[in-house]
Amino acid sequence: MKRHRTHLKLILKITIIYFAINFVVALFSTSVAAYMSSIYTIFLFFYTCYLLWILVDFVFDKIGQKIHPSVRKKSSKNHETQNQKPTEANSSFTAPNTPQRVEKLKTNSTSKTETDRKTKLQETTDNNAVEDKSFSKGSNVDRPLKHVVQNSNTNIKVSFGKLSQSTKAKPIKKIKTNLSSEPIVHHLRRKLSNFVVVDIETTGLGPDARVIQLSAIRYENDKLVASYNKYVNPGNLPLPAKITAITGITNEQLKDAPTFSDVIESFMTFVGDLPWVGHNINRFDIPCLIRNGLPLREFSTIDTLKLARKKLSLEHYGLENLKHYYNIHNGSHNALEDCKTNVIVYQHLRDDELSPIQSDYTELKGELEGLTFAITGAFAGYSRSDVEELIKSHGGIVRSSVSHKTNYLIDGTQVSDSLTDGIHSSKELRAREYGTNILDLDGLKQLISTGK
Repeated sequence: MKRHRTHLKLILKITIIYFAINFVVALFSTSVAAYMSSIYTIFLFFYTCYLLWILVDFVFDKIGQKIHPSVRKKSSKNHETQNQKPTEANSSFTAPNTPQRVEKLKTNSTSKTETDRKTKLQETTDNNAVEDKSFSKGSNVDRPLKHVVQNSNTNIKVSFGKLSQSTKAKPIKKIKTNLSSEPIVHHLRRKLSNFVVVDIETTGLGPDARVIQLSAIRYENDKLVASYNKYVNPGNLPLPAKITAITGITNEQLKDAPTFSDVIESFMTFVGDLPWVGHNINRFDIPCLIRNGLPLREFSTIDTLKLARKKLSLEHYGLENLKHYYNIHNGSHNALEDCKTNVIVYQHLRDDELSPIQSDYTELKGELEGLTFAITGAFAGYSRSDVEELIKSHGGIVRSSVSHKTNYLIDGTQVSDSLTDGIHSSKELRAREYGTNILDLDGLKQLISTGK
């Protein structure tokens, strides 16, 4: 039937192509189009006969198989017998029981019994053993067969028993192992009033990222009861310049700071057994903390990134976007400030308060009214959205590009890997070309304080 479907698909494609060509030709010459139609009709007649012949052949073949099923089974059995390779265990030839053969059979029987006994003993040992990396690096003879089962939320390694050493291979037997060494994440759906919000700042976003700030805030009965904030020496100073430019965390702050192992006990005491709330916490924060040495292996979490995607319809769901969506005035790129923001975001999403909160600038003076700004670069402890909000709250206008109408370019630290000349952004170069005033963030604050 597969062959018939292929032929039908082919004739359908040919028919579609023919009608398309015939329609175009008919626009210029109806006689040529009629000639093509006659040719196609003849072709279709013969092709249909060919398909009918194949179909009849298929039907008779099926009828023949139903009438003589024993012949087909016998033929298949003979084919398998011919392809079977003789071995000592299943060969059709039986050797005479000579004294040498009797002795060999006894030896094999003893070896098999001893091997089975050792295998059972090893399986019993594996049942009680916690998975150990050093054990998996043992000798080639005693190395256990490993199989990795990956869960969508956790990577759990399950160890299976060794293959039997006897003449006939036994099936792989599953061994119950202690999975406490691997993280288990419970994704909560209920509304929480007792929880802890966790956030970190790191040396990067890769798998080798080290924690440089560890923060958490604790809520009980939906009220703030305590906060935790520690700067952490990652052990591989100096920090990348890009990280300092974004977070504002400097090498001087970290060189005398405690290591992760120094703060982990106090952090675990602080979070206790409360469920964790965080933004992208399941895919970034928890795996990073574990790689850095967090000994916890079971978590109950609510990820506000996942929750926002479920309840809101936005173009972007980053914490910065949600902060401005709900008009939250906190700092950025700082673990403790992000925790404070994330609490408010979670409470809004939890309580189904899904409408955006508009900013109210009526009580603010319009110190920047009538001025046009553009923004480039990174600002320590601020996002570009924060800087944009600062300008708008004082009456300024923010444009996405620099033009001859731009009054000021607010210039941060350039951290992009695709700068126009390797040093300056395109906005910087254009501002210089137009003679636009260039200010840093402190200059903007001073401009606000002094007015025009």
